[in-house]
Amino acid sequence: MINIDLNKSIKINSASIFCRIEPAIEVKLKKFNQVYEHALSALRFLRQNNSNESNQIERNKAYESLYRASLSDFCGMEESLKLYIKDNGIKKPIVKITDSGDAVLCMLKELRNYLIHIKEKKIDSIPQTYIFDNFTMAPELNGKETIVNIQIIDLRLEDFLKLTNSKFYYRDDIIKMISYFNDLQNSWGISEIIKCAVNKYSQIIIDSY
Repeated sequence: MINIDLNKSIKINSASIFCRIEPAIEVKLKKFNQVYEHALSALRFLRQNNSNESNQIERNKAYESLYRASLSDFCGMEESLKLYIKDNGIKKPIVKITDSGDAVLCMLKELRNYLIHIKEKKIDSIPQTYIFDNFTMAPELNGKETIVNIQIIDLRLEDFLKLTNSKFYYRDDIIKMISYFNDLQNSWGISEIIKCAVNKYSQIIIDSY
């Protein structure tokens, strides 16, 4: 069974306008070749999430396509790591996303299949208010509120339990995961969560090999 530890899970207190691998992480991740490419690609899809569709339903469908692609690349980091370990004769076992015990990383891994196979209506857009702080590109905005539409995934227990992999989690952990993840995405949106997850899993890989 996969054990979840909320104390080890991603916490977000602020967000950056930049959607990137942190520079210190990126320098060290490059040696992992395709792992690095998948990390870049996962974030690249997030940068394309400004849909020009005027119809909200069609706009959300466009978001769904981008998030499915981004999550596929996030999971592709783990799959490429297997090849890297094999090709380089590394004796250590692969560090899987679920080995982290992080509720957010584990949830994102399962959401790839959730978005493809389970939910019919998957993405909603909601307004969220943020305050600019230490924004050097436009310092006159610092301290001012701005309303941003963020995207969230419609995540429910009864739907998650339809996933094949749900059997690898304790039910109480699933409930905790969903609650934790929903609180996080309602505050920051799915894009920010994926960005943080790519950076965290990248750091885990770097620290492990």
